[in-house]
Amino acid sequence: MATVLAPHHSNVSSDIKTLSPAEMRYQICMFLSQRLTNGKLRRFALEETAETFGKKKESVRNLWRKHKNAIANPHKFKLDVERKKGQGRKRKIKPSDVRERVKAVPFRLRQTYRSLSAQVGIPRSTLHTLLQAGVLKKSRSAVKPMLTDANKVKRIAYCESFVESDGCFGDMLDRVDIDEKWWYITRVNTSYIMVDGETPPDRKVKHKSHIIKVMCLTAMARPRQNPVTKEWWDGKIGTWFFVEKIAAKRSSKHRPAGTLESKPVKVNKLVFTQKCLDDLLPAIIEKWPTWSPKRIRIQQDNATPHPKPGTSEPLNIRLEEMRNLGWDVAFVCQPPNSPDLNTEDLAFFRGIQSLQFQKNAYTIDQLMVNVLEAFHEFPLETCKKVWTTAQMVMNEILLCGGNNNYKLPHAGKDKIVRLMKHDIPLRLPCQAMINNGSLNGNAIIAYAKTLPPINNSSVVVALNNSGVVVESTALSALALLAEAVSDNAVTMEEDEGIVGTADDDVGAEDEDTDAATPSQVEFWENFETKIAWGGEDYENHEEGVIGHADLLAELEVPTVEEPTGSADLEDQLEVPTEEETTEGVVLENDENDGRWSFEARGESRESC
Repeated sequence: MATVLAPHHSNVSSDIKTLSPAEMRYQICMFLSQRLTNGKLRRFALEETAETFGKKKESVRNLWRKHKNAIANPHKFKLDVERKKGQGRKRKIKPSDVRERVKAVPFRLRQTYRSLSAQVGIPRSTLHTLLQAGVLKKSRSAVKPMLTDANKVKRIAYCESFVESDGCFGDMLDRVDIDEKWWYITRVNTSYIMVDGETPPDRKVKHKSHIIKVMCLTAMARPRQNPVTKEWWDGKIGTWFFVEKIAAKRSSKHRPAGTLESKPVKVNKLVFTQKCLDDLLPAIIEKWPTWSPKRIRIQQDNATPHPKPGTSEPLNIRLEEMRNLGWDVAFVCQPPNSPDLNTEDLAFFRGIQSLQFQKNAYTIDQLMVNVLEAFHEFPLETCKKVWTTAQMVMNEILLCGGNNNYKLPHAGKDKIVRLMKHDIPLRLPCQAMINNGSLNGNAIIAYAKTLPPINNSSVVVALNNSGVVVESTALSALALLAEAVSDNAVTMEEDEGIVGTADDDVGAEDEDTDAATPSQVEFWENFETKIAWGGEDYENHEEGVIGHADLLAELEVPTVEEPTGSADLEDQLEVPTEEETTEGVVLENDENDGRWSFEARGESRESC
């Protein structure tokens, strides 16, 4: 009989590793048999055994139950615990020998079990067993674009252009990626999960190279959160198809002659430019958030139908018209042979296509409906993760010197979100330039821990002179308000609690404007006399007057020459009435220094 291992033997861990499964069961049963008192196991015997042999407590309990049943009913239950290591069937080949043989075979001869078996002299069944045991593994190789040295240099320069002075990638909130894609009504080869007795669906086409398809142009931006309402914009600009309506020449069982049918259109520079003028640019104006800056860079690849930036006269005219309306829109090209630097080719198209193939379609019109539905069904959380992946790709490109033979590290974005209890920061560190490392999940978590914690205080939302909503602290919000009204003083209506302009009190055009208009100090005195912000009335506060000029001098905020009307200011600030309750900033009088102190309410958005 084999010797039972002692529970606290110095070589227990090393001896256990050399045991076979049958000998392990034997040792566990003998170990438990020595811990019986009056036919019962002592207290914590199972826990001690599990810890000694590195097994789970449930596994030890089940093994002990089988051992007792085998002793009580040997004809019904049988447990092989006496089989020692080396008594079973001996392996004819060692795993180390298999690895050496397989490595010596060229990759082109390792594509099937049959070819590999002929090269290494091992049966196919044995190779399959070794695959299940983990000695061998399957891998896939995808064809990638050929890159020249000039392409690699441009890829590196492109990725470095997104790295800011603090070593982090930019937030990419001004970027809109566009690209075209062919959408097919079905795949040539597909797989299904079935049960026994089922048969796969019978799919037939006239020819596998003539499957119904349609091309579309898709535009996506990075999702962002409204600083006021805290609602998310998913970044979906739109998707538009290159089709035309043509009347059917002949009748068929599906439609009579003359019925308008959608037919694909060959895309060239003229067609692409017209699509941008008719659909892309109007959609950007319509769907771009009003609270987000209007600086937009539309990134396209270097396909032949895409005109080089600044070479299309119709596009230049339209962009100039948008510039006069306050939009800063421009087309830029991504590096050549770099589909991995466009979020459409990187992830969006594949995710949308997976949803599109889940819908039935028999005509090109049904196919377009399915693509549009899949585009709108694409989840917001996945849209967020795509742009995180884009920064990880740039980091790997910098690591491998601009090449595309990198392996993207696993990050576990969903796990990171659950761990941090908030979204992944918009700006991630460029590990390739900081410490020559990968931007994996551990690096993202370590960087997120260095950011200031998210508290329950709310930031103030105000509008600057360009009409852009910005977030700031309470003092900077007052500075923005002072900017807006520096040259056009505003008075506060004592009874109504609303903001009005002093221009209404001017009697004649030839009067002295400076004398007729209340001074800036008077405006701030009226402003502090009565304000209902956050649902509270501070009319009874005394002292604590801070002048406009003093505020600007303290914060070093430049004045603005263009005045802002009272009606616009009222609409922008949206000062609530006494009946309303709004989460915002509470102004309180500090008796110590006579100035206004600020208490923030609500939740603040994460600042990267």
